[in-house]
Amino acid sequence: KTIPQCIVVCPMTTNVRVDYSPIINDTSETKNGGKMIAFFEKELIPYLKSNYKISKKIIWGQNYSGMFTTFILLTNPDLFDGYLSDIPQLGHLKKEIESDDCFNKIGNNKVFYQISWTTLEDKPIEMMNYLSKLESYSHNNLNWKYTEESDSIFITQILTNYTYGLNT
Repeated sequence: KTIPQCIVVCPMTTNVRVDYSPIINDTSETKNGGKMIAFFEKELIPYLKSNYKISKKIIWGQNYSGMFTTFILLTNPDLFDGYLSDIPQLGHLKKEIESDDCFNKIGNNKVFYQISWTTLEDKPIEMMNYLSKLESYSHNNLNWKYTEESDSIFITQILTNYTYGLNT
């Protein structure tokens, strides 16, 4: 009873790196997360709206899916009302997060963004630079929070951020 009543949907993936990765210009086996965004936008969200009374849509992810959550915030910010991104692999979003106008797509809808890291690992340079951009960004429609936890298996961090994000 610590979170509000909600519907939790977890799309199954065959390969999280393929299904949740944006277009990446390297030699890895990553693909285009645009297919997953299209699935959310054209199939899942319309289905849920037609069958349930929905007041907010929140996406949450950890690691690669946390990176994907941040990718959606930067490329399709109106798709969800809240974005919870735990320990995201931001190194795969260099093009998106290094852009001076990375937050320009945030429109008139208010969005909440929570991003976290663990104190047990050094923050990569991409995370430090991205946090600096968040701190200097002053758009009123982006309400964001950054947290750090020191949990070796990340369970405390994940549950804390998940619960906090759903209550916001």
